Amino acid sequence: MRSAVRYGKRSRLQLLWFGNQGSSYAVGGMAELEPLLPHLASAHRERPLHLRVVSNSRQRYEQLLRGADFPHTYEDWDRLHFASLLAEHDLVVLPNRLSDFTAAKSNNRLLLALAQGVPVMADPLPDYAPWQAHFAASPWTRLSEVLDDLPLWREKVVAAGPRVLAKHGLEVISREWVELLRSAAPARRARPLDAPSSVLPAHALSGHSRF
Repeated sequence: MRSAVRYGKRSRLQLLWFGNQGSSYAVGGMAELEPLLPHLASAHRERPLHLRVVSNSRQRYEQLLRGADFPHTYEDWDRLHFASLLAEHDLVVLPNRLSDFTAAKSNNRLLLALAQGVPVMADPLPDYAPWQAHFAASPWTRLSEVLDDLPLWREKVVAAGPRVLAKHGLEVISREWVELLRSAAPARRARPLDAPSSVLPAHALSGHSRF
């Protein structure tokens, strides 16, 4: 059902950018969209598209995209419903100008999109390197080419699925947490008996099903 909705005949290609609006201590966030706007407008003239921005500042969105020459909308970030929203898009765009700050960013947004089966075009940050076979890399002058080749990029995303699960699936992460907690257990048992305890007494947890 999801594939029929996403890839069925419709009037516009649906593009998505998501992330934090930015911070005062580094260049990044929604501001990364600014250099991409002319390329989105050019691609829109060749085939209709729509950009959805999902973030945490409508004000910043309106400042950046006020004069954009293509359709766009804004939605506030909602972690409970974002996965289903993400899955309804044709392409995720992740522009990132390389700096000391962005060079240290993780691949979490890239892998989230790949895990949901959505093609990605991105600036290739260092942490993206292991996944370079599964996403379209900039320059953004080739955005139209990528949009024309979306069936190819969907195949590359499908191929990424087993790799994402093998490295970052729920079972893998759960196992890593168990191993971490077990490795910490001997250190807790070796703690001096007269050291102050940070563990709540059992009666303090009565009536509570979770921490």
